[in-house]
Amino acid sequence: MQGDLQGIMDHSTYLEQTDERWLPLTRPLTQLVRGFEEQQILELLRQYREQL
Repeated sequence: MQGDLQGIMDHSTYLEQTDERWLPLTRPLTQLVRGFEEQQILELLRQYREQL
């Protein structure tokens, strides 16, 4: 998944720059990516998707 982590980071940065409404997702996501917390990343995304 490490190759995917850079893609997640890139997309997270893009979302932050595009629309600040994404900040509640992208801020914790960026922190998890920096810590290589793969399982927590998946859980965060799952929870966020359920809220949509």
